[in-house]
Amino acid sequence: MAGYEASDQSKENAKRACPLTVHSRGVPIEKTKALTGCSKAGFYKLLQKAKERGCVPSGPIKLDFIEDATRTGAPRVSTEAAMAEIEGIVMKNSTTREHSTEMAISVLKDKDPHRKLSRRPVHRALERMDFRRVKPTTKPGLNAA
Repeated sequence: MAGYEASDQSKENAKRACPLTVHSRGVPIEKTKALTGCSKAGFYKLLQKAKERGCVPSGPIKLDFIEDATRTGAPRVSTEAAMAEIEGIVMKNSTTREHSTEMAISVLKDKDPHRKLSRRPVHRALERMDFRRVKPTTKPGLNAA
């Protein structure tokens, strides 16, 4: 189809399905490795996972056999509201633009003491806004009154 761009997840699933499909047609492991680029250890791990999920070696390869399982933990996405709040703190004036990640967290915690915040998500948000680590400099001769 013209203009169709597959998602990263569907590309990854296709990469996993290829070795299993080739192998299910009776092709030896070494030739499967040469055709698909999948290592021997990777292939056996993929085959084991597929069999645990109900795959029959000569049967069809279903998406359920090859997809990644869901993972526990909080997702790594930050909400637009949180990004806007961090941007509001940092962009307030020239002094707050020099705030470190720690200072931004302390301002956020002052607003809501029960809020749980970690350094890394705030740092990631600042990186997404194209902030970077710099040393603030002052020019003594230029600031004299």
